[in-house]
Amino acid sequence: TTITHAGQKIGYRFLVTNTGNVTLTDVTVKEGTFSGSGQLSAISCPTTTLAPQAHETCTATYTVTTKDLTAATLANTATASGSHGVSAASATVRSGPSTARVTITPPAATPPPSGSPHSGAGGGTASTGTDLSALVGIAAVLLFTGGLALAATRRRRGA
Repeated sequence: TTITHAGQKIGYRFLVTNTGNVTLTDVTVKEGTFSGSGQLSAISCPTTTLAPQAHETCTATYTVTTKDLTAATLANTATASGSHGVSAASATVRSGPSTARVTITPPAATPPPSGSPHSGAGGGTASTGTDLSALVGIAAVLLFTGGLALAATRRRRGA
């Protein structure tokens, strides 16, 4: 009922009913339009003959592709047909086209693990791999040491 990921198998069932009063032969379901980017399997029907008022379910499968996940739905339109009579005057009957739509809901993006460089932890700034607090500490020690050396030099000159 819902597509969530690439590689997912979707099963299609086509209910075919002979609503007439004669037996149909060569019953098939033909693909009309299909919005998937991959290939739908061959449509398989249990029998090719349907008595009046009888029905059968034909099936096909599809494997969802990554490209399919960019659409909102996957649409499949098909038509059933069959023949009646045994002479050249035999007629083919066709159903109107029928369309099935499956909603595509791709999974939400998984957030990176907490504490990773891309997790947003630590105030929302990007991590560049450099610990700035260590550099600031070293700079402060150097400035303090330089200030002490300058003061000591001035004291010696003034004395």
